[in-house]
Amino acid sequence: MSPPAPDPTSSSVLATLAKALKAESTQLGAARHELTLFSGEYLGAFAEHFYYRFEIPEEIYLSRIERASSTFGQSQPVTFEGRIVSLDNQFLMVGLPMDLGSILPEIKCIWTHEEHLKLTLDALGGAEDVHPVASILLEPEREMYFCVERDPRTERM
Repeated sequence: MSPPAPDPTSSSVLATLAKALKAESTQLGAARHELTLFSGEYLGAFAEHFYYRFEIPEEIYLSRIERASSTFGQSQPVTFEGRIVSLDNQFLMVGLPMDLGSILPEIKCIWTHEEHLKLTLDALGGAEDVHPVASILLEPEREMYFCVERDPRTERM
């Protein structure tokens, strides 16, 4: 029995996913890319990060931000990478690589969405046109046949 002919929908589905992600990337490019946070309250330390909670205005909408370049101070600013841990209601929790005291008066966060989406876009662009795993994931109801070669050394007589 020979395997069925490759299904062109799996490659078109991957191309559709890549196209949708590019469109989302374009929309996110027009979104907010920086935010100044005030009165950060120190919550504690864990896994080599120091966590601060900031209250943000209700009208601020932050979507899919994981890392941000954080700048502390104005006369002699210090910049380091911070991790956006959570956004609950009006509170944003940021993990910083250094302890900046019990109250962080002001910190400016700048981020870009491209670095997060680029990895996925590259993976989708480099995917094979027809791949059995993509077919199984994207079309689970479709019956798949796999061709398994037999090793005559392991067959019983």
